[in-house]
Amino acid sequence: FKAALIKKELELSSAHLDMAINGSGVGLWEWNIKSGKIFFNKNSANIFGYSHQLINEMTTRKWMDCIHPEDRVIALAKVKSHLAKRSDFYECELRKFKENGEIIWVLEKAKVIKRDHSGHALLMAGSNIDITELKNAQKKTSESENLFRTIFQTSPEPITITDISNGSFIKVNDSFVETFGFTREELIGKISPEIKIWADKAKKNEIIRNLVNTGYVKNYEINLKDKSGKKISGLVSGKTVSINDKKVAIVITRDISFRKKTENQLIRLRNFLSSIINFMPSILIGVDSDFKITMWNKMAEKETGILQSQARGEHIDTILPVLEANLDEIKNSVTTGS
Repeated sequence: FKAALIKKELELSSAHLDMAINGSGVGLWEWNIKSGKIFFNKNSANIFGYSHQLINEMTTRKWMDCIHPEDRVIALAKVKSHLAKRSDFYECELRKFKENGEIIWVLEKAKVIKRDHSGHALLMAGSNIDITELKNAQKKTSESENLFRTIFQTSPEPITITDISNGSFIKVNDSFVETFGFTREELIGKISPEIKIWADKAKKNEIIRNLVNTGYVKNYEINLKDKSGKKISGLVSGKTVSINDKKVAIVITRDISFRKKTENQLIRLRNFLSSIINFMPSILIGVDSDFKITMWNKMAEKETGILQSQARGEHIDTILPVLEANLDEIKNSVTTGS
């Protein structure tokens, strides 16, 4: 009775094992090295698109021919290394041809399970797992990483990647190094107060607060400093993302120093011209093509009693009805510039 019970338990365990293997999709095989025969389970047949009978008619040579030519040398080298006891097991990611010619990626693992008294391998058992989807996903990830790396390094705008938890620099691109005059060694792992690039601490804190609270900032004007202390006017935009389970901020800083310098020069010039126009001893009135007043100097205010703020934007014949008869002449002057 005891022997029958043990037999029943073994049969039940074997059935459970078969169910687990079939459900996992893992292909199993056993290679008789001396005869060249290979036994494959049904999962192996399904992986490679063969019938169970046909795949078990394969010789070692035919099975080796299923390996992609570019992977064949390294796969055979690893097999020989294990057969010769130079490795504890055989493992290889390689491409193989299915019965219909389709190429799939397979992870093969195997081990010699029987040797003769001289140590020569007699029997090798192993598994096949279809990892095509995994390899395709890895390829897409790699392509995305390469694209990001290219954009990051070749961008003309300074870009940084910082740890949002402490503000330390993780990566900086070439443009950031060139613009701010620091080496990468002086930046990576450091926090911004250590390198003192922020000239406006209040604005810096506002940008950091918005990055933490909302996850992004866009077109913040801020004063920065390079390594020498030279002022740089920057336009900052950034967004927080997760990279390898770490929350980081990717920040782009556009150097707008030249633009700000030009704007300030234009403001000074405009103020200078406005001063000249306002203190001219003659009435000076400017209109656009719609006869709306764009300029009204101090003398115009004095002689008409109408303030500049009241005149600007109004139609000229509304403010000065006496000029209604001269509108054609004024229009011609506006059009021709004479």
